[in-house]
Amino acid sequence: MPTTNNQSQRQHQQQQQPKRYHQIRESKKSCFQTKEMEEIFIQCQYDIDMLLARLEEVHEHRISSNNNDNISPSSSSSSSTITTTTTTTATGGKPLMIGSLTAKETLLVESRHFITASKLFVKCATEGSLQLIDYLTECVGLLERMFIISEDILLGDTTTIIQSPAQITCLVDRLKEVAATYAYTVDVVRRLVNHNPPYHDQNDDHDDNNNNNNDNDNDNDNENDQITKNPYLDLLMTHATGLSTSLSTLMRTLRTMN
Repeated sequence: MPTTNNQSQRQHQQQQQPKRYHQIRESKKSCFQTKEMEEIFIQCQYDIDMLLARLEEVHEHRISSNNNDNISPSSSSSSSTITTTTTTTATGGKPLMIGSLTAKETLLVESRHFITASKLFVKCATEGSLQLIDYLTECVGLLERMFIISEDILLGDTTTIIQSPAQITCLVDRLKEVAATYAYTVDVVRRLVNHNPPYHDQNDDHDDNNNNNNDNDNDNDNENDQITKNPYLDLLMTHATGLSTSLSTLMRTLRTMN
């Protein structure tokens, strides 16, 4: 009988070793992912800042053009060149217009896509899913497209350009509000992620004390508890609500534009 018990113990230890080794590897992988995620967050926030600076530049150019009785051919040509260059660089040669839709209609479509992607981004952040990076980059890409289409509306030809100075300023303000609110949301998510240690590391802590089939369930419960107690979670919900409001305002503005 003692021999049988010893063999059972050795078999049990051998079965536990691969699991433990797998968790250690996953822990290192999570640490690496966390460093990568930090770099991606910083880059995306920088990209948003550049989009805001670019929009302000375009806005000032358009307002100064409106102050002249007649826009000179060279100024008009310059505006067209700016828009074309930005469009080609930022979209990799992809057309901005969707089918036969106008610039305003295309901007509405992209705004709807951004609403969906931003909601999934926040959802992944609250659930601790690494997919949040995919939705983060998707949101920034959609913002970029929205801003470029807006440049076409502000500086395009007479068939797409907005003539009313009030509408010009209103559109720019709504876009800036969306981008700024999303940037705040991204910053809070970055803090949320940094506040929580890599989720796989939490599994390592529990594995030392639990050797039953309910380990994974207990770990998931503890992870969810830590996420719930995160001080940045309430702030994230506040910014997410603000983002939803600013997007709704942008959509209403676009629908009422001539």
